[in-house]
Amino acid sequence: MKALFLLFTILLMTCSSQIESISTNYFDLPNQFIDTFDNTLKSDNAKLSEESFKVIKKYSLQYLLASNNPVSRGIISNYFWYVYNALPQFVADDERHQGYYADQNDQPFEQKLIAYAIYRIDRSPQNIQNIFNFLKPNLTKLVSEEKYDELDIRVQVNGLIDCYEEIIKTSDYKKLLSDAYIYSDTVTGMTYNDGDEVYFEKFNSAYGFTGYDLAEIISNFLNLDRYTNFYGSPLLSFWMRRNNEGNMETVYEILKEIQLMYK
Repeated sequence: MKALFLLFTILLMTCSSQIESISTNYFDLPNQFIDTFDNTLKSDNAKLSEESFKVIKKYSLQYLLASNNPVSRGIISNYFWYVYNALPQFVADDERHQGYYADQNDQPFEQKLIAYAIYRIDRSPQNIQNIFNFLKPNLTKLVSEEKYDELDIRVQVNGLIDCYEEIIKTSDYKKLLSDAYIYSDTVTGMTYNDGDEVYFEKFNSAYGFTGYDLAEIISNFLNLDRYTNFYGSPLLSFWMRRNNEGNMETVYEILKEIQLMYK
């Protein structure tokens, strides 16, 4: 669900002063690929230029705003296929998809470098706010209301806002989200209670650690009632990651602004 706010980055109406304000974090780009990265992204030693954002924007308009993808449709699914599941092999295994569709994205390596360039845009609160400030005046021109609904962005934005407002009702929610994040990094299965017994079941190797497994873990850490609207919701993992990045409040306020813009 990073797609919702990375969309701010990829559709930037760029100028030199804006580029200087956008931070990236290409810490794991191997030296052996820097020349290919620079040629593809029109960058200088992996430092993005005005031309780089034109490359990113072109890729994003073609793929992240596509009507469908090889496995499904919608902004979240597009992001999954064309960014997350397109990450090059040099990105650590724990940051790449390891489930059913692992290694099924056969885009050229150069396109995977563009996906990597998008994925590694710095997500500090100030950077995200800078990106949104640049994009806001042109957002509804770049993403029409029809496209906003076609890609289910309205559903996702509204759902994320409601989910956040539910999460913050819980005392120490930031600590609990942090605990869930740490736990989910090492967990190999789930503990279930069917009423008669408690048992541990390893994750299915074909599908890996699914979003549903993660959502249940987060729900349990937050002590959410099983019958509340957001128990087991995949929206929870979005906020767990934003909490880990330290930008929850900033992203929430941006989502609220987007919601008003498309009312």
